[in-house]
Amino acid sequence: MIRQLAQENIVLLQQGIDLVRQLNDAQFRYEDDIARSSIGKHLRHILDFYTAFFRNMPASPDELHQIDYDRRHRDPVLETERPQLCRKAEDTQLRLAKLERDSLAEVASCEGLRNFPSVAKSHRTRELQFLLGHTVHHYALITMTLRLQQLEVPKDFGIACSTRLYLQNQA
Repeated sequence: MIRQLAQENIVLLQQGIDLVRQLNDAQFRYEDDIARSSIGKHLRHILDFYTAFFRNMPASPDELHQIDYDRRHRDPVLETERPQLCRKAEDTQLRLAKLERDSLAEVASCEGLRNFPSVAKSHRTRELQFLLGHTVHHYALITMTLRLQQLEVPKDFGIACSTRLYLQNQA
């Protein structure tokens, strides 16, 4: 299961890489007046979450994998420099391809308006599911930025698997 989920994450990240390679610098950095974000910022944010997933990964799958998605580096270079972002995404794909065994994980995060600290038990497979959904969610936001720039949106970009299946059944 973990290999299949890792592969789905790899494919999804490739969609982002392919998009970045089709954009020019201005399109990549464009910030609209509504969301006040750019394609580069969304993609950097996505990669921050993958980096947090891999941080503190134990050498042995028998050890507890501690994950904290709130501790992110937020490298501003990735928001503005397309080649660096693509390299980081490709490095992430390589790391995902090396995942072979599931293991227990413990996920720490701050919640709510009062920054309530929480810790939950999880598994690497569940976190790969989370990363897929998180990535698709940000791709959907990127879709709006593309449309605001009157740019073409790649087929199935930012559309969740469940939505694609629903739309196929409606056709």
